[in-house]
Amino acid sequence: MDEVEEARKKEREKDRKREELRLKREEELKKKFIRTGAVITAIVLCVILGVVSAVRYSKTKAAAAAAEKKKQQEAALEKEQEENIIDFLAVGDNIAHLGMRESGMTESGDWNYDAIYQPVKEDVEAADLALVTQETVFVENREDISGYPSFGTPPEFGDALVHTGFDVVAHATNHILDKGTDSIEYTMKWWKENHADTRILGIHESQADADNMTVIQCKALKLAMLDYTYGLNDIPLAEDKSYMIDVFNEEKARADIKKAREAADVVIVVMHVGDEYVQDVDDQTRQWVNLFLEEDVDIVIGSHPHVIRTMETLTGEDGHKMLVYYSLGNFTSTQNDLPSLLGAMAKITIKKDVKTGAIQIPEHEFIPLLMHYNHDSRTYGIYKLNEYTQELADQHTANERNPGEFSIQYYKDFFEQIKAKGNDDGI
Repeated sequence: MDEVEEARKKEREKDRKREELRLKREEELKKKFIRTGAVITAIVLCVILGVVSAVRYSKTKAAAAAAEKKKQQEAALEKEQEENIIDFLAVGDNIAHLGMRESGMTESGDWNYDAIYQPVKEDVEAADLALVTQETVFVENREDISGYPSFGTPPEFGDALVHTGFDVVAHATNHILDKGTDSIEYTMKWWKENHADTRILGIHESQADADNMTVIQCKALKLAMLDYTYGLNDIPLAEDKSYMIDVFNEEKARADIKKAREAADVVIVVMHVGDEYVQDVDDQTRQWVNLFLEEDVDIVIGSHPHVIRTMETLTGEDGHKMLVYYSLGNFTSTQNDLPSLLGAMAKITIKKDVKTGAIQIPEHEFIPLLMHYNHDSRTYGIYKLNEYTQELADQHTANERNPGEFSIQYYKDFFEQIKAKGNDDGI
């Protein structure tokens, strides 16, 4: 019995140890599972945190990239918009009277008229595009130089205009045929040979040239420019040479403007028309302007009356707005009557909205000019009225011809009276 009991005892001890071992293994296994789970959890958490961080970083990076792209787009848009804004300047008729012509003559034959335009040179050069109307035709032979009523002008006046900063010269005037078609041909040839980059309006060397629309690229803007005169002082122009001068014809003008609208962003018409020495807008000029408004012209620059007329913004039936300077008067001359010595300069900011394509005129100015001359000292110059001094006024030959009437204040008051006849509405 003792042996049996002893054997059983040993067996129970073995069972107990096996159970302890089993429990110990289970405990170790649990701990292992716990450790593994903790590791897995930590890994999962790390993965989650990594993903979250990556997402946040990605979003931050994407946001930064988007912000940078937007900034670049805005900068590009701003640059594009800047390229679609220009400063346009225009003045009236450049008329070379006797004293002005003689002031630049020398015995050597090297004539120069730059000094006449020096007082406004800075303004003209500052513009992106500057226009002047050359009232009189150039002549090749010195013997053909003459004044009113049949003008022949030294081409050195053309040099002076270019040196001053003018880019576009309008030639369709009532005096362009004063010396016949040969002088027109010479004028065109002279421009081509001496200042090929200067754009010439209103006269043409061939029918093909006349049919070709003048479109000027200024920065990113395309400007179509047309130039018409009401007539040629009853001087006949041969029918086979009618292409040489842009004499106004309603049907042709409408067709020209339609063509211009298709070819350019902006359409500008230069008109040489109006009753001379009359400040109020006459019926013929009004008819022209109404036609231009119907055809959606953007800007009209007028001259010929030898006096300034008002400016205003007109609105067509379709809502189109057009800026009109009815007459900028004489740019240079030595006429005797006081109103003819007052000219004007148009400064116009032209903008094409790159988002909408709309043409806008955010700013426009009407600046009075005064022609100074003293025949005794042979000094001639065109000044902005607000820069014209009393010292110069005292020396003006007009004082002798208009004693007690010529004064700076007279011109300031006169200009305001003319300006008040129009409006200063924006576009």
